[in-house]
Amino acid sequence: MELAGRHVNPDGILLVGEGFWQVPPTPEALAALGAKPDDHTDLAGLVDAAEQAGWAPVYGHVSDIAEWDDYEWSWTGSLTEWALDNPGHPDAAAALTAAGSTGTSGCADTAACWVS
Repeated sequence: MELAGRHVNPDGILLVGEGFWQVPPTPEALAALGAKPDDHTDLAGLVDAAEQAGWAPVYGHVSDIAEWDDYEWSWTGSLTEWALDNPGHPDAAAALTAAGSTGTSGCADTAACWVS
């Protein structure tokens, strides 16, 4: 956040989207994420970090699971759709991998899937 200030006009607003631990993570959760406990802080720690970087937080929003699903589907779906529409492109396989899909079933590890 300190470096971001270099790119914001004086009296400007910085929009930050950052993860945090809602509850202390279990060892199983950390293993599944490939994370360490200090990879994130809690929400209060995130606000403190903003203040320590010289920002004055004026609004906060914590996304619910439906909003998180919308976000995840928007970027993974866009990558998958682009890769399926451009199978000969040299980046198509990497796009499918990044989206978590092989392209063979249209989606991977999801409850529902739509392919246009």
